[in-house]
Amino acid sequence: MSSKLFGILFILIVLGVLIFAFAPGQWTPAWIVNHDKFSHMVVFFALSIFLSLAIPSLSLVQHSLFLLSFAILIELVQYLFVGRGFSIDDLIYDVLGVLGFYTVVFWAKNKHRFKQLTVSLIKSEEAKGH
Repeated sequence: MSSKLFGILFILIVLGVLIFAFAPGQWTPAWIVNHDKFSHMVVFFALSIFLSLAIPSLSLVQHSLFLLSFAILIELVQYLFVGRGFSIDDLIYDVLGVLGFYTVVFWAKNKHRFKQLTVSLIKSEEAKGH
């Protein structure tokens, strides 16, 4: 897939987020309300995936600052205009979604190192036992 397609998917997710974020609370579907914090993590995990694929040249700092700014903007608009509220908890779960993405990326890039470390530790323990 091309970065343009990932960019389109990123924009579609952003639009979906904005629709739910700026709609009055009573318009938000129950399945989102009942899983609010989990939804924040999943959405920001997905945004992280598609943003990194759409613009692979973004650094970790640029990527994170962009998504954090987006999360803060949503909370500010909800507080100032939608009459919902500014939620630090929502921001924390947004950040956890981004951190979750980077944890997966880090693990995927370094899984061979983890395997080597595990094998070394096992051999070391076996040598001590004999």
